[in-house]
Amino acid sequence: MSKYRLILIDTLILCVVSTVLAIAVDFAVTKLKGEVKKDDPIVIAIIQANTQEVEKLVQPGAGVTNETDALGRSAMMRAAFVNFSAPRGGPGHAPAGVLSDVDAKRAGLVGLLLAHGARPDSRDHDGWTALMWSAWSGLTEVAGKLLESGASPHFADSQGNTALLIAAQRGNAAIVTALLAKGADAAVANKAGKTALAAARTGLAQYPEQAAGYAAVIAQLTPAK
Repeated sequence: MSKYRLILIDTLILCVVSTVLAIAVDFAVTKLKGEVKKDDPIVIAIIQANTQEVEKLVQPGAGVTNETDALGRSAMMRAAFVNFSAPRGGPGHAPAGVLSDVDAKRAGLVGLLLAHGARPDSRDHDGWTALMWSAWSGLTEVAGKLLESGASPHFADSQGNTALLIAAQRGNAAIVTALLAKGADAAVANKAGKTALAAARTGLAQYPEQAAGYAAVIAQLTPAK
């Protein structure tokens, strides 16, 4: 009997030690990684297109408006970004009515942020500006609002991609038009040696279902003979 009692005690001790060790490891990993932060209230308000809440949150001034997250992204950048799922990882495009509605709401929020001191040319840790995010997202009104506010079309990210190159790569023809009108340079190539025109041609080959957008981009960027 004493033999079984010792085995039971050893088993209990092993369970307790294992539990304590698991808790200690979990605690250490959590400390190393840092706590996962939930989205800031202003980001949630932007996603929900809650204009009144955004306006309330930015009242303290530009310091709050220009705060950035761990990736260096500001509220302005989050307002300029939207993602729609697409097959095969291609450019995500919502139905025209849905995208237009989101675009109009986000443009209003961008105007509100600008009125409260948001910096239109702030860059995240990858070198992206809000204008680049709008070019990627296909938010034409947002891009127009940013360009009207003085946002520069000339910045390039860490890979040498400009807003024009990004818009061309995504087949966002209306944004390409707006960028060219503000002096964006179609001759600029990224670090891979690809220009906006080359990016559009690659996009057309990869995503023929988006042919109309890419064709419109290519037509604008092809040099006249």
